[in-house]
Amino acid sequence: MNSILPTPSFDDNTFFHELVPSRMALESQWIIDNVNPNKLLGIVSMGHEGIELAKLDPDTHIFMPTETPSKIYDKAKKIANSVSRVGRNYPECYEIAEGIIRNNGNMLNVSTGMLKKHLAHKLTLEKPIREFNPDYIFIPDSNLDLCVGILEGLKENDREDITVVVCILPDHYSISPRFNKTYRHKPFFTGMSFMGHNSPGLNRDFKLFNNIAIKTVVSPDYCYTKYASHHPNLDAMNFIPMELSTKFNPESRKLVITTGENLL
Repeated sequence: MNSILPTPSFDDNTFFHELVPSRMALESQWIIDNVNPNKLLGIVSMGHEGIELAKLDPDTHIFMPTETPSKIYDKAKKIANSVSRVGRNYPECYEIAEGIIRNNGNMLNVSTGMLKKHLAHKLTLEKPIREFNPDYIFIPDSNLDLCVGILEGLKENDREDITVVVCILPDHYSISPRFNKTYRHKPFFTGMSFMGHNSPGLNRDFKLFNNIAIKTVVSPDYCYTKYASHHPNLDAMNFIPMELSTKFNPESRKLVITTGENLL
């Protein structure tokens, strides 16, 4: 199950589980199995979500913001028949693409927030949770579908004693305030910016309160420098929960989830 070799900074109570297929591949398969097969699929993506969906349906129309690296854009164009650059960043792309898809009667919007893609993940971690019995689960998740699916699975299996620690990008889909009201485990959200925040590691606001980590900011540049050479094939977002896990009590059992390949 420890499919990734941990670096020396991890304690003996930290366990790793790589999602294979990846989170994005699981969600893409769920979309193919559950949506109207007679419509074109439109999706807003920085890379992984659109590419994985296009592998299953090459007619998928991918909308990418202009800030998406050219290397990822070129990979998407080799797989999908239609890739458009709209908007500067993810929120702008999302807003513009939503209007385009809405005005196209033959296209269905399967972007984050449009479908219950979290249903693809309710059983995703059932086996590693039984094996490792963690106190904390650390998840890299750009849209919270993985996180919500895992939370629902824990709830149904009476494992609400496990705290889910999720890392998201603030420029991705906005999270509704109802999220923390729906689930007893209240995941904390780590603000990240690939263009800002240059402080090394965690800032001074890091603290634990009733088993919930709050006011936490991580420098992606620091995490990339620390872990990329050890895990060159992993998407860089995985390095954030890796680093966060090292800040928790070494006696607690920590399950770190990794998912997604390095597209660069």
